[in-house]
Amino acid sequence: MGANRSASEVRKLAEAPLNFGKGSRACLYCKLVQTYEQFIDNGCGNCVTLNMKGDKDRVSELTTSNYSGMVSLLDGRASWVGKWLRLDTCVPGCYALSLHSSTSIR
Repeated sequence: MGANRSASEVRKLAEAPLNFGKGSRACLYCKLVQTYEQFIDNGCGNCVTLNMKGDKDRVSELTTSNYSGMVSLLDGRASWVGKWLRLDTCVPGCYALSLHSSTSIR
């Protein structure tokens, strides 16, 4: 994050996935990538209203392991990639480039 930002502008960071193998999943709504356990422990940093934190059924229902590509985003508002992928309002973190699940919400 840029040095020009005030403390009130510093945004919460999503926890980076602990592994990028079979255990990683992407949120069907915002494409945030984390492990299954991270979604259970923390929920989705963007989609708090989906109430995934602590709910294994919701995590299974609202995330997918069927995605391809990934981009790491530190400041979506200052990044042309973040704007292009419509992630400019999302928390900094790792995001899937495309979801291959037939139940994508977005």
